[in-house]
Amino acid sequence: MTSLPVWVHSERSADDIAYQPVGDSEQARAARLISPETAQNFLHARNVMRKLVADECGLAADEVQLRAYDDARSSVKGIDKISVSWSRSGPHAFAALLRDGRVGADIEQLRPLNTGPVLQMIANEDERRVLETLGNGDAALCGFYRLWCAKEAVLKWRGKGLRGGPKSVVVPGPFISGEKPDMDFEEAGRQVHLKAIQPSDDWVAVLAFSG
Repeated sequence: MTSLPVWVHSERSADDIAYQPVGDSEQARAARLISPETAQNFLHARNVMRKLVADECGLAADEVQLRAYDDARSSVKGIDKISVSWSRSGPHAFAALLRDGRVGADIEQLRPLNTGPVLQMIANEDERRVLETLGNGDAALCGFYRLWCAKEAVLKWRGKGLRGGPKSVVVPGPFISGEKPDMDFEEAGRQVHLKAIQPSDDWVAVLAFSG
């Protein structure tokens, strides 16, 4: 049986900490972001991931060196038998860790959105049809974000990020609709588990993981 990922959610607006970059690469990436607030959201998410690794592996947070790429799986320097993934959306950060397996994680802050143009770029016809059955209210919006997060989480699970192509991930209809927010499906010849997490009306996150 596949072990379950350990995950944590954190909302930056709940504190007034000024996060500092760790290492030259993180500093350079933060400096390129559009505003100081966006940079703080970026640094907050990485801090949440570092703290989760530190707590689970018995380390100090400043000993954890994250390695993140646009087109390869994220990892922790010097620790090979864990898989890590993290995501941010606005002030929300979501981080996950899985031992002896592979995990991808994504979070989105729920906000009104004209989903039509986005769906044309990321969804196939069957996925769009499922969303149409949910109407035009909150259920449809939540379904859209479950779909989006599932695609990103699976692409991170693959180790390719969005460059792998959202349409290459086919999300099961019962997962999109919320009928089965916790289910297995086959991806690239392997069984992958999808788990949607939505404890509030403010955000939704999805884990994709396997042994």
